[in-house]
Amino acid sequence: MGEIVSFGDTKDSLRKRMTLLRECMTPAEREKASYMIFDTLYKLPEFQNADTIYSFAGFGSEVYTLNPLFKMIKLGKRVALPRMEDDERIEFYEVRKISDIRKGPLGIMEPDGSYPPIEVRPDIILMPGVAFDRRFNRLGYGKGYYDRYLTKTGYYRFVWKIAICFGCQIARRVPSDKHDVSMDMIITEKEIIR
Repeated sequence: MGEIVSFGDTKDSLRKRMTLLRECMTPAEREKASYMIFDTLYKLPEFQNADTIYSFAGFGSEVYTLNPLFKMIKLGKRVALPRMEDDERIEFYEVRKISDIRKGPLGIMEPDGSYPPIEVRPDIILMPGVAFDRRFNRLGYGKGYYDRYLTKTGYYRFVWKIAICFGCQIARRVPSDKHDVSMDMIITEKEIIR
């Protein structure tokens, strides 16, 4: 499938179209593609040299992340997931085992708070999103949690921001604003964009 032509799209219209494309994948297709994405990630020197990885818990039709995250823990990585602290803010908490996570207020799996917020700067942040382009722009879900977090902590300057998504989520152009944080790399089941 070719890239979605998105010139003139608003963020909302692009979100709707890209979410629909992602939801058209069967669960088996998403599972296979997710495996391929993480297989690629594991082979990267950026991953192999990383000690601490912040990620997200895949939700709905997003890339499946939970099993790969627990594989990372077995590989000796420290892994942290976001937890909603309020309507404006997320914080990352380390997870060490499956019982450390539960469904949050939006139905997304998140840390239960067994441990305090992690204070170790990550080497990599795996970024969710609805759409990405080859200029490393990211279209999130419209709440700005990640952009605010990365700006507040200053991590946007110091850590690898790696988007993991399906190939159908690559658009020709994603509208961006000055407060939107761009990616350093994008991994799909088909390619690495760097």
